[in-house]
Amino acid sequence: MKRIYYNEFHAILVDETARSYRFITSQEGIAYADQIGVQAIYRNALNQREEFLIELGYKRTK
Repeated sequence: MKRIYYNEFHAILVDETARSYRFITSQEGIAYADQIGVQAIYRNALNQREEFLIELGYKRTK
């Protein structure tokens, strides 16, 4: 399953199956969410979401 969190500038694409995440632009994130049929979730502070993912053992990819 994939999740997408975004703000005005960036988005975090989370792959729950691979337990990984990566940063993309917010426009790419919203378009990808529409493409795969999931809802993009707005978050003011993506750094807090990233810290949470790291605590859960997710790895950042490029």
